[in-house]
Amino acid sequence: MNDPGQSTVVTSAARENAHDLYLSALLAPRGKRADLIALAAFEGELNRVAVAASEAIHGEFRLQWWRDLIDEQSDAAASGNPIADALRDVVVRHGISREGLRASIDARSAELDPGEIANMPAFLAYLDMADGAALARAAHVLLSRAPMRAENDFLVPAGRAVALARLAYQSSLGHPPIARLVSDLEHRCVIPRQMPSQRAGEWLVAEARRQLRAAREVISVQTSATRRSALLLALVEPQLHAWEGHDPSTGDVPRPILPLSRVWRLWRLARLGTL
Repeated sequence: MNDPGQSTVVTSAARENAHDLYLSALLAPRGKRADLIALAAFEGELNRVAVAASEAIHGEFRLQWWRDLIDEQSDAAASGNPIADALRDVVVRHGISREGLRASIDARSAELDPGEIANMPAFLAYLDMADGAALARAAHVLLSRAPMRAENDFLVPAGRAVALARLAYQSSLGHPPIARLVSDLEHRCVIPRQMPSQRAGEWLVAEARRQLRAAREVISVQTSATRRSALLLALVEPQLHAWEGHDPSTGDVPRPILPLSRVWRLWRLARLGTL
């Protein structure tokens, strides 16, 4: 991003709409930060559509705009949208898959229309396309190449843990598309329940912890670059604790992670490699 005006818009969008990814980018090596901030701004745009859409059709219109832009974007063409142009620059220089970008858009579309997730394999694919794909793109930038099998052994469960914690946390806050998604998946038994009284959130939390354990098992053999691509993993456990500490019967909502604690957890994983 050589244009200061473009850089300001992109940085502001990342900070406002994908704050944790923005903080993660600031903890990356200096030469990688701008590219990671551009990717965070893109994720923030998708998050904003999924969370803010009052009607599914309105959100789908915006997601289709991003699909069309990615499909039609040439290596040299500027769209006039600072976030889209910054994203194009990162995609071209790093050789990031446009198919992966479209898959992330499709994941947000599934949040608006939960019927697209028909069974557990489709649900796991959704987790991988949403948060998992974002971690993989960050790894691509930090590694200067696409992640390989050993790195994906860490990135896949890390992305799933992040996604499951996000779903549990946001649904308990009442974010309309996410709460509707979780409710619909529970109603259609896509999310299993061990007991009739078990809430969907309980399964999400338990599965998030299972995926978190899988990521922890291999984190020690990952490079610093790979670990830095998944700093959001450091926020999974406190999000799950917040979910477990709230009482939905009283209208209580999970408490947010304190800003200083949030930064410290991200820093600890980035610098020390520990969760």
